Amino acid sequence: MEQEKSQGADSIISAVREWLNSCDILSEIPAKRRYIDWTDADNVNFGIMPDGDIPLKKFINGGGKHQYSFTLYINRMTAEDESRLRNAEFLERLQRWCEDRTIAHELPILPAGMTCTRVEAANGMLSETAPGKKYGKYLIQFKLIYMKGR
Repeated sequence: MEQEKSQGADSIISAVREWLNSCDILSEIPAKRRYIDWTDADNVNFGIMPDGDIPLKKFINGGGKHQYSFTLYINRMTAEDESRLRNAEFLERLQRWCEDRTIAHELPILPAGMTCTRVEAANGMLSETAPGKKYGKYLIQFKLIYMKGR
């Protein structure tokens, strides 16, 4: 996929959002419940939380290799062990989807001058439950590696 030739998103987080919206595993979550920087504790939904953008290697020409980190928080039912098992399997499938997209070079299309080279997903886990609540917060940590031109 030639990313630099096509018109990319206006920002990395927009590209990430568009890329995740193409994930069939997340299709059960309505588009109106896909957020940036927050989640709704009372419904099935997800939120993409940016964790930072750091340079990994600077190039003489002014460009470089960068890492954009983000965490995907997903609220899903957790009432019983069986639903927790299904949620853990859901996270596993989502991590494999990310790996498969990287292998197939079906990566986020970043803003002009930036080219995504891979996306890694790891550490899928239940991170939070609250007494009396039927939803738990699951998370997966992502690293988006990209090259930035001058």
